[in-house]
Amino acid sequence: MAELGFNTVWTLVVGIFEVMGVAMMIYGIFQPKWKTLGTLFLFPFAVAAFTAHMAHQEYRYFYDALMMCILSPMILFTSEGFRIRLS
Repeated sequence: MAELGFNTVWTLVVGIFEVMGVAMMIYGIFQPKWKTLGTLFLFPFAVAAFTAHMAHQEYRYFYDALMMCILSPMILFTSEGFRIRLS
């Protein structure tokens, strides 16, 4: 994270938000709306991580972020009650 320009405080903030998103997804096993919120909460972090690893040519480390970028829409589309309205 230091190579990306984040200091210790921002690194901790990102880590805390990621842990909160994972906790929402785990709680979402019992309450489905929390799974949707957790997925929407974590998706921007996954996209940012994937972009950062690709920009820094760290091709060994981008697989986890790529999997979350792919799995997040799949989780949302299979969630009951989640709809995207474009009209």
